[in-house]
Amino acid sequence: FGGIASFLYADGTGHLTIIDDKKLQFGTGNDASFEYDEDGTDTLLYAGASMRFSDDVKLEFGTGGDASIEYDEDGTDELRFAGAAVTFEQAVTFDANMTLGNAATDVITVTGVTTASAEVLFSNNVQVADDKKLYFGTGRDASIEYDEDGTDELRFAGAAATFEQAVTFDANVTLGDAAT
Repeated sequence: FGGIASFLYADGTGHLTIIDDKKLQFGTGNDASFEYDEDGTDTLLYAGASMRFSDDVKLEFGTGGDASIEYDEDGTDELRFAGAAVTFEQAVTFDANMTLGNAATDVITVTGVTTASAEVLFSNNVQVADDKKLYFGTGRDASIEYDEDGTDELRFAGAAATFEQAVTFDANVTLGDAAT
């Protein structure tokens, strides 16, 4: 054990301690390691190989294990984040279908701009809030808006409107709003 004693020791409490900035290495070729980087980022570093957790084992966070990540192989075959909200602080890409909300009563709020590069299909009721525009065209060339705080009208703006099928009006119709 001659070399081990220089970086590993047992203290009086029964703890085994590896001193700062020394690696606990794994594999014949030292393929993977743990190191407490006290001189650098004051972080426990893992390097060298993939790390795998068994099915249905939680990686817990917080002093009481309040939040966790688990691959739920026995149930839904999903990677489940539980116990706390999840925030992505950078861009996120999903490479397959995505479901937002899993119940009809769920509310999905989009604070910023939503961009669709293909069609947008709605399978249920869609509500656009009062005085908010639904834009069309790459340059937002046309819009539809329910002008609740102004004229109480559904307003089409930015482009001519063409109805390609029969149109029925159930009330008075004004064609033109000026004598000219």
